[in-house]
Amino acid sequence: MDSSGKPPSFATGDSLRGVDSELRLITELSDAVRKNGDAKAAAELIHLRHKVCLTGQHPPPPEHWPPTVSTNVGGTEIPTVSPGELTVEVLKDAISRQSCLLVPGLMPERDVDDIVAGIDRALDAIARRKAGDTDPSLESWFLPYVPEGAKDAYAEVRHWANMCGTVFAADSPQNFQRFVDTCNSMGVFDLLTEYFGVRPVMSVPKTTLKRVTPDTPIGWHQDIRAYGENTRALNMWVALSPCGKDARGLGVVPINPGGPVEDTPPPPPLVPISDETISRLAVEGTPAHEPLFEKGDVLFFDTVLPHTTQQGDIAKFTKNRYAMECWFFSPTTLEDIWLPLHV
Repeated sequence: MDSSGKPPSFATGDSLRGVDSELRLITELSDAVRKNGDAKAAAELIHLRHKVCLTGQHPPPPEHWPPTVSTNVGGTEIPTVSPGELTVEVLKDAISRQSCLLVPGLMPERDVDDIVAGIDRALDAIARRKAGDTDPSLESWFLPYVPEGAKDAYAEVRHWANMCGTVFAADSPQNFQRFVDTCNSMGVFDLLTEYFGVRPVMSVPKTTLKRVTPDTPIGWHQDIRAYGENTRALNMWVALSPCGKDARGLGVVPINPGGPVEDTPPPPPLVPISDETISRLAVEGTPAHEPLFEKGDVLFFDTVLPHTTQQGDIAKFTKNRYAMECWFFSPTTLEDIWLPLHV
């Protein structure tokens, strides 16, 4: 939703035929959530965002993909710019050369603190639900999202994720609205609309809030294995607490290989990359990096970036890491099984 108060659209200047009423209702309910913390409105918003996506009324994306700006050879360090230097041209250039772009301090500290508090409340609500607490107020912070009239296709994945300290943002209505409002205030939706050439969508299982413990499972991978080579996607990973030293951060190989780095037979989705392949990439000139993140730092990366939860001896890590990640997609390239959500 923009500052004019007009209903959002999938592309700047475009309207969605036949869904104007849903878009207006999204605007109205969003206002109700902000002003009154309306839990029912927050939950209804998630269903409306998915319903709009199911209309299929998306403007066609640009024919050319991936977006490129220059033909400069990529380096071995993670491309880094300040928030004031972040433009769509800078983003396209960094992704085309090295598959990632680090923007320290992009998310304001106040918004970070609000989301961290929301993660704790969501995980607390999950624990209380499992213990038999039926307090209806918990639904503001944990209410598993299942499309109307559909079965819960992600029940097993959700259970495993919750056990690991991860919450689907769409399962936490108040947190989801906070995140959408934060992205709007940061200009992220406008930036990514320019990047994709069409207003992007999010996905229920691929927009997550995380409280990562030192014993979290690790493993190198590329998300192209999950989405397929024709899906246009970009991740926004946000450090919500310092990590990389006392808490597990990320390991990344800042290279754009153009596709899978390992010829692993199917099936996907989370096909791991061997340590031998990561070592080979280092010998060829692109070593792995484990950057130190401060809260509010944002790392954008595409589907071919090799990455992992930071490795190392568990004794080295003494603190939890708060983070969130959101994969954004060009809407016509994302399969409905990923439960797209209009932003």
